[in-house]
Parts: sequence; C-alpha cells; structure tokens
Amino acid sequence: MTPRAKVIEDAVLIEQSVSEIIAGILSIDLQGSKVLGDYSGAITFFQKLSLLAEMDTFKKNEKLLLEVFAQIRNKFAHSADIDSYSKCLNRLQIGEKLQKLFNHKFPLPLNELDAKDLYDVLHNTIKGIIDNKFHLMYAEAFIDDRANVMESTLDGVFESIEHFLKTNSSGEELLEHIFQGKINEMLEHHKTLKEQYRILIEQNKEIKMLYEDFLSKKKAL
Repeated sequence: MTPRAKVIEDAVLIEQSVSEIIAGILSIDLQGSKVLGDYSGAITFFQKLSLLAEMDTFKKNEKLLLEVFAQIRNKFAHSADIDSYSKCLNRLQIGEKLQKLFNHKFPLPLNELDAKDLYDVLHNTIKGIIDNKFHLMYAEAFIDDRANVMESTLDGVFESIEHFLKTNSSGEELLEHIFQGKINEMLEHHKTLKEQYRILIEQNKEIKMLYEDFLSKKKAL
C-alpha cells in the first residue's frame, strides 16, 4: 500500500470514529445526519474536532495531535506531488513538532524511514485516544441505562404497594410478600449492575495500562 493510500484509509476510519463520538454525545442518528454524515454539506474534519474541543471531549494536546493528522491527510489528498511520508512531513514543516510531542530525535529534514516512524506513532496514539473515548462514552451510557432500570424498578415497588392498599383493607402478610419480592428484584438488578460496572472498570484499567505501555515504548525509541 502506498503512503497516500495508507494515510487516506487511516483518515477515513478516524473521521468515522470522531463522527460516531459526536453523534453519541448529541444523540444524533449518524446514518441520517446531513451534518455528520457523508453528504456534501457535512462539516469538515477540522470542524468536528473544533466541536469536540468546545465540548471538552478532547484535551488540548489530544486535539493538537488530531489537527496534525488532519494536516497530513489533507496534504496527501490535495497535493499530487506528495507521494511519501518524508515529502509530506517536511513540506508541512511539522517534523520538529512531532519529535517534541513524542520525544523522538531524528535529523531534519526527515528521511523516509524516520518520517514513517513518526507517522506510525502519531496514528497509533490517535487510535488509542479515540478507543479510550469510545470506552468511556459507552461506559457512561451503560451506567445511565442501568440507573434508569433501577428507577423504573423502584417505581414498580410503589405502584404495587399503592394498588394493594387501594384494593385491600387487610392482609399485611400479603403486602409484605409483594414488597419483599420487589425489593429482592431490585437487589438482583443492583448486583448485576455492580458486577457489570466492575468489569467495565477493569477493562478501562487494561486499556490505560496498554496505552501507558505504548507511551513508554515510544519514549524509549
């Protein structure tokens, strides 16, 4: 695969992920969206990044990495003479910036091998950032959904008690049985929620460890 084809393919997947994050946050149907979809009037990659930055979804340095990637993507997409990583990064004059961001020391101007190494580190770092955002977003959505289930179950408890009191003038034992049954149901939901949340936390720790390991390996290069 040529450098141009590789960068364009990477960019398509990253922009799709960014669009999905925005759609998830704003509860937008991405498939039918004329703003985030693949319609001619859809907002650009840079505009999507700016929107996420305004919502504090990405940190300043994370947004900077995404903007650098977008510059590389645009240079390959719109400049016919850019057919290598070294030409692209040297033309954009971002080799020094990337070296500082990733603590890499390569002589400038960049040769092809060093330029490709820097691009790979940039791309892999961005993938890690986006994967982590996805994980946190879906974890929050899951917790909200479980909280709604708990609230609905609690509503059911009081509805059952209210109905019983309206239709029965006696039978405290039956009332206790209904109430205890609903309470047990709530407790089971709660146990399930805690266990699933624990799994999510463990997965997040694993992702964080992998990301930190990746960063340490980059620094060692």
